[in-house]
Amino acid sequence: MMVWLVPAFLLLLAFAWLTWRDFAIRRLRLRARLALLAPQSSAGQAAPGPLRRIGDWLADSPLVGSREVGLLRQNLYAAGFTWPEAVDWYIGFKMVLAGLLLGIAVLWVQMAQPEMTTALLALLGASVLGLKGPDVVLNHRAAARRAAIDRGLPDALDLLVVCGEAGIGLELALERVAAELRGVHPALAAELGVTVSEMRLLSDRLQGLSNMGDRVRLDSVRTIASTLSQTMRYGTPLGRALRTMTADFRLARQLAMEEKAARLPVVITLPMIMFILPSTALVVAGPAFLQLIDALRRIG
Repeated sequence: MMVWLVPAFLLLLAFAWLTWRDFAIRRLRLRARLALLAPQSSAGQAAPGPLRRIGDWLADSPLVGSREVGLLRQNLYAAGFTWPEAVDWYIGFKMVLAGLLLGIAVLWVQMAQPEMTTALLALLGASVLGLKGPDVVLNHRAAARRAAIDRGLPDALDLLVVCGEAGIGLELALERVAAELRGVHPALAAELGVTVSEMRLLSDRLQGLSNMGDRVRLDSVRTIASTLSQTMRYGTPLGRALRTMTADFRLARQLAMEEKAARLPVVITLPMIMFILPSTALVVAGPAFLQLIDALRRIG
């Protein structure tokens, strides 16, 4: 009797899986047909996932606070996460990751039975890793994106100089530069595109340039935004202002490279002492040392 239970159970599982698969396929087809019939603007938004619901609840609670949510939104935008629900997803992911790591640490403590100090350190380390680990990764990605934007600024300024000397307005020049740099410097092109959209939508055009400096949080971008704002406010020729700013940026980059070159001897001193000097001493003094050992052996 027990021999027939296993095949029957497997057949029941196969039948349930086929039924669920047929239902899922029909549901996907129905959603696709509804998406074709209904306009995109009137279509309802998808239900939020569990991570977003957890993050939304924690963001509204006193555990996080509005100030922390604002800082997280700025860091996420600086790292390239620009969608509105990024903060909720990030907070929910941090909480779930911290809980998962803490659960793994608890299981390890129960199975290994370490000392009290080791167990407390494991639990504390799992909690800190789950809560602060994503922040470290996020800051690293934001720094990498800022560096990518900073690398693309000289090319953008050169193109803006060409557009300004050709008599193109600032908004059209920024739009053209963003289109030209989209394949080479996508992060900078995206920021310029957002700036152009804000300059066209906001009542104060200068606020769009100021917002670009606040979003990226780079001194070079703030300098460019301030210079362009003064150009638009006082009517200074765009080509002359951009040419002066390009010269200043080139001088600043030259000074930065000279500073790095001046630090190079100090930086390579330790590797020379650790790796190059022992090898050189071995090559130079090695044969003489071997001859001295041979001579002492003959005397003895």
